[in-house]
Amino acid sequence: MGKTLVVALPGAPDQAFAAWWTLALPVLDRLSGRGPRQPPGLPLARKIASQVGLAEVVLLERKDSAWVTLAAGELSLEAIARAEAWLAIPGGSEGFAAAATVDAYMLRE
Repeated sequence: MGKTLVVALPGAPDQAFAAWWTLALPVLDRLSGRGPRQPPGLPLARKIASQVGLAEVVLLERKDSAWVTLAAGELSLEAIARAEAWLAIPGGSEGFAAAATVDAYMLRE
């Protein structure tokens, strides 16, 4: 706005967080000179299914050296508060099989 750069995000909290994590944060990292974030690769405790053609954000929690799904698609404020990491499922994917190793992005360092 004017000479100040702004990032406009959707109004719903889950949509705003998803847009921030997948779009705004990588852009800010690049503009600030920060190197790519190194996500820890852990296996999934259970399968994550997704509809083809729809990109989704999944919130994860670490338990017993594996990622456990807290929420997918619609993200409750409780799940957002509990989550340790997030994972983006691309629109062309049906999800991930159980025990598949995925690189999730940490919400806390």
